[in-house]
Amino acid sequence: MESAVSGHWRSAFFGVAAALAPTLAFSIYLVVSRNLTRPLDTNLDYAGAAASIALGLVFILRLPLKGNLRILLALAFTALSAAWLFFYGLYFVCTWFQACL
Repeated sequence: MESAVSGHWRSAFFGVAAALAPTLAFSIYLVVSRNLTRPLDTNLDYAGAAASIALGLVFILRLPLKGNLRILLALAFTALSAAWLFFYGLYFVCTWFQACL
C-alpha cells in the first residue's frame, strides 16, 4: 500500500515538473538573452526552446509508464510544448520588454 501511494506522488511530481520546467527555463532564457548588450538571433531562441523542451522530456521519460506509452506521451509533449512555448515567448517578450510584433 505504501509503495502505491509513493508511486502516485512520484507520478504527480514528474507530471507537474514536466509541465512547469520548460516554461520556467524558457522564461529565464528570454530574460537573460534580452538583457545582453548584443541581442541574440532567432536561431538561439529556437535552441533555447528546444533545450527547455528537452528539460521537460527528462521528467516525462522518468514517469513510471510502459515503453510505448512513454514514447507517445513524449511525442505529444514535444509538439504541445513547442506550440505553447512559441506563443508564450511572444506574449512574454511583449509584456516584459514591450517589444510586441
